[in-house]
Order: sequence, then structure tokens, then C-alpha cells
Amino acid sequence: MKRLSYLGCGKCRVMILDPMIIWTAILTLVIGPLAWAFKYLVTEVKNLQLLLRETRETYVSKTDLQNDLTQLDRKIDRIEDLLIKVVGNLKIE
Repeated sequence: MKRLSYLGCGKCRVMILDPMIIWTAILTLVIGPLAWAFKYLVTEVKNLQLLLRETRETYVSKTDLQNDLTQLDRKIDRIEDLLIKVVGNLKIE
């Protein structure tokens, strides 16, 4: 294990830094935030995938909506025809 050496005399001392310590500090200051940002982005993508999956399950497609509306229109027409028959058979006195 290396010891830090000091230069100077008496009250004024200057620490000599090993280049490996400086390199380690630089890597820590760069890689730490990058790792945090990467983790945050991965979490955000997972949340968006979940919301997209829920959206696909919740909302109806355009073709499904058109088919349902066509069936509903046919049933309303049938009810209207039956109502016309019933009203036509009523005798108003």
C-alpha cells in the first residue's frame, strides 16, 4: 500500500497525488452519474411499455368500433320496424 507523501517544511505542506488516485476520482465522477441516468432511463422505458400495453388492452380499434356500430344500427332499425308495426296496429278511438 502506497503512502501519500508530503513536500514542504513546517506549517506549509503540499500533498503529492498519485495519478491513479486522480484517474479513479475522474472515473467515479463520470461513470457514477452515467450509471444513474442509464438506470433511470431503463425504468422509464419499462413504465412506458406497461402504459402502452394497458392502452392496447383498454382502447378499441377502429374496425372493431365500426363493426359494433353496424350491429347496433341494425338492432335499432329492427326495433324501429317493430315499433311502426305496433303503432300501426293500434286503434285510436
